[in-house]
Order: sequence, then C-alpha cells, then structure tokens
Amino acid sequence: MTDVGLRTGGVVLAGGFSSRMGRCKALLEIAGSSALDRVDDLDAFFLLPVDIPLVRPATLREMKKSFLSKPGLEAVFPAFLGQRGHPPLIRGDLIPDILKWEGPMGLRGFLEQHEASSLTLETPDEGTVTEMDTVEEYQELRSLAIRRDVPTERECLAFWEILSTPQEVREHSQVVGEVAVRLARLVKDTVQVDPEDLKAAALLHDMARTLRHHADVAADMLELWGFAGTADLVRYHMELPEDEPLLSGRSLLYLADKLTSGSRAVDLREKKKLIEEKFSSDPEALEAALLRLQRAEMIAGNF
Repeated sequence: MTDVGLRTGGVVLAGGFSSRMGRCKALLEIAGSSALDRVDDLDAFFLLPVDIPLVRPATLREMKKSFLSKPGLEAVFPAFLGQRGHPPLIRGDLIPDILKWEGPMGLRGFLEQHEASSLTLETPDEGTVTEMDTVEEYQELRSLAIRRDVPTERECLAFWEILSTPQEVREHSQVVGEVAVRLARLVKDTVQVDPEDLKAAALLHDMARTLRHHADVAADMLELWGFAGTADLVRYHMELPEDEPLLSGRSLLYLADKLTSGSRAVDLREKKKLIEEKFSSDPEALEAALLRLQRAEMIAGNF
C-alpha cells in the first residue's frame, strides 16, 4: 500500500503478540526467512492477529495519515472507546531491533519500550477490538460482520466521543431514534426502510452539531468510515430534496427530527409554537423553519 505517501505492508499473525509462544511469531523462521524479513523495505508495517478480521480500511488509512503527520513516531495504535486495538502500525526501521529483541512478552514487550514515541488514535471502528477467542466471541463477530455497513450502537457512541457531542444533543438524538423507529414500523408494509440504519442515522444526525454545516460534516465523516447509507440519511435530515418521496428513509428521519424538541417527543402543533417562540425576533429564520415544518406536515399526512 503506497497511498497517502507511505509505503506500508502487513503481517498477519497466527495469534496475538506471542506472549504465550514466548518468542515473537513474526520472527520465527519460515523457509529461510521470517515474516518481518519480508517487509523490511517498507516505511512502516501493520501487524494484525488473524483472529481480528473486521478492521475497516478507513482505520488503516487514518492511521497512516497520523503516522505521516507526526515526525518521529515509531508506532500508531488504533483505539475504540478508549481501548487499544489492532493492528499497530510500526516503523519499518525498528525491524532490526525487533529481530534482536529477547525481552519478555514478545512483541508486546518490545512495543512497551517505545511507548513514549507511540500514538493512540481513537476510531469509530469496533472491528479493531473484536476478537474470536471463544465460540461466543465468534458468534458476536459473525453478527457484526453481517452489518458492517451500519454503525453499531457502540460505534455511534464512539463517533459522539470523537466529536465531543454535547450530552443534550446525545439525549435529543436518542429520542429522535425512538421516534424514527416507531414511524418505520408504521409504514413497514408500504416502504422498505432498514430500522437499524434509520436508528443509527438518528443517533448520529446531530453528532457534529457544534460545527457549521453540521449535516454535511457528519455525513462526510460517515462516508469516510464506510457508512454510505447512514451518511445519506444524515445529509438530508434538515433539507430534503424537492423530489424526495413522502415516504422514504430520508423522509422518516426528517419527520422524526421535527417531532422532537430537546429530549422529548412533541406533535407538530406544539413544534410550531416552539418554533414561533424561538425565532420571534428573526423573521427570516422563522420563515425557513416554518417551511421545513410544512414539509414535515406533508409527510405526516401519509400516516
């Protein structure tokens, strides 16, 4: 891999950091050379245990960007909700020292010696910490693999944490999610909407609320991490395209947002009163808000 200006490769280990083996698996001789010997001409390399197969491509890309942005880094580790995961990205010129390492805990022990020149990168990628050491973990991993195009609830929480989404916005988004799922159930025989994707979009629609053009910022971030469908719903939660069907995933999220005020569900009549109070001194903003509410009323008329 040579994108973002960094020549990288990967080593897939048969398990962990070799603490049980007693020697680093990446150093064991295979047909005259070790796995690390095969990547010694790269700027950096990823080291991935074979039982952690769901790491997102975006995670690797963002790790490489971080590696390039901070000269002197020797390793970058992905993290999920504060927990370090896999794979680390290790500077290639450390290979000779790794090959000579005879200390405890295999490669983990070696990397601990370089903690001061390492970086932990928070990601919304649950795959970085999802292993399959047991049958139960394997079943959880299978469930996660089936729906990798939709953020899990924990991945939604990770997005909130990365963007420092305010608590009141999180509470509002949870209520929007509940309302959106109820709406989806009411029209399940009329329109095909994925309730899980709709709920995830509701949880994340305002995750960048403190930033300008927050809908586009959030949607762009979701697209970057591989959640294109969720991104599409989020992008249009404030302004629907003129030709948007009255019943669609976009329309349901749009309506659910208008049926929520703060952290409580409201009807559209109450929402109108709240809007008139909020924008009483700003006629232009009031007109725009009432136009959006009229669109919501048109959608609600189909229930």
